[in-house]
Amino acid sequence: MRANPHWRIYSASAVAFVLLSTGVAFAIRLWVVTAIPIGFLFGFFMQKGDLCGASAFSEVVLMKDG
Repeated sequence: MRANPHWRIYSASAVAFVLLSTGVAFAIRLWVVTAIPIGFLFGFFMQKGDLCGASAFSEVVLMKDG
């Protein structure tokens, strides 16, 4: 599987989105605004790292991989 050649653009836009939302949250004093982009980034990295509870459970049960 080849790596996506545009990963730097995606990473920079994700960081810019988080910084922008943090700036907005700081300006309006409503810090819950930062939860949405941080949650999306966390979910994205969990998905890319193949860290899923169902897959982890199936590996333990089906493959006998402790």
